[in-house]
Amino acid sequence: MRILAVLLKIFLLIFSFQTFAEDSCTDISISTENMPKNNNQNEHNWCVFWTGADLFSYYEKTPLSSYDLALQYFNNDIVRTEEISDYSDNGANMSAALILGLQGKGLCLESQINFTDSDWSELSILFKKISSPTKKLSQIICQNNLKDTIPFKSIPKNILKILDKLSGDKKTAALLDITCGKRFQLGKYGVGSRTIEQYPPEKIVEKLDFLLSKNNPASISYDWDFIKSNKDYTKKESNHSSTIIGRRFNKDINECEYKIKDSAGNRCPKNSIYECDKMHGTIWVPRNNLINNIYEVNWLVRAI
Repeated sequence: MRILAVLLKIFLLIFSFQTFAEDSCTDISISTENMPKNNNQNEHNWCVFWTGADLFSYYEKTPLSSYDLALQYFNNDIVRTEEISDYSDNGANMSAALILGLQGKGLCLESQINFTDSDWSELSILFKKISSPTKKLSQIICQNNLKDTIPFKSIPKNILKILDKLSGDKKTAALLDITCGKRFQLGKYGVGSRTIEQYPPEKIVEKLDFLLSKNNPASISYDWDFIKSNKDYTKKESNHSSTIIGRRFNKDINECEYKIKDSAGNRCPKNSIYECDKMHGTIWVPRNNLINNIYEVNWLVRAI
């Protein structure tokens, strides 16, 4: 009888834990209607700016440009160093990108820099070419047969001469200044951040849960390899950032899962062990795996 009672007690504890886990993991789906499309960062190591643009766009209810956010960041005197000739290969600090974005001159609308008919993979390649540290913009336009395409065909010759004098990504930044004209002005926000240097990973994910419960998206930083590795993979390193846009309880694995909106376009990572929507490139990651690999969470707080 004693053994039966012990087993019953264990069963009740397990059952109550499962019920609590499921009850505390309510389904949440954050609309991406106003976020930029599932862009493919492709030739640029700029995932921070893709997820940063997601957050700004969500709150401002209009798709804003990740490229403009990136170029303003790298052309800021606080960040820029002339020792780096190609900023397309550089990553960035997530909270700093949000703060500098708020302190900037506003952001281009995503539609204002749609030079490639919504093919954002091609746009990444194009921006990489324009940012060449060794070639003038006029050379790039000629060599890539761009003189009859938008926005290059509308650049006056006297302006092109000025752009030719600029180096590296400064050409691209100046091109966006010309193309965007009047930028979209962001509202007032605070920037929140939790990293494993200050908080245990469980507390970081708890904050993520709180944000989702308020129907707010968040940006997470983590080690990209865990998306492609086995479920025992553990490495708290920041080499990739994505936007969290949902949560659900998966009864098949009896665990809460989080929906990642990535910057690889409408496709799934090769050899990923996690459920992925091939139409939208979103990935479902179990809570424990996220806790084992998360490095940081960042979010925006709208000023009252």
